[in-house]
Amino acid sequence: MNPVFWFLVILATIIIWFGLSILFKPFGKWLYRIMDDTREILNEEDNKEEGEDEK
Repeated sequence: MNPVFWFLVILATIIIWFGLSILFKPFGKWLYRIMDDTREILNEEDNKEEGEDEK
């Protein structure tokens, strides 16, 4: 096949990759924040339950 065609295909793939990474970075930060908040709440509840069991 034509080498220019493959060059354009690879170039388009790289452009799409970076374009999608720019879109998904904020989405990933948002998901990470939700998971972190959930983990803190669960740890807080576990610590409460352990404190009640010891009394």
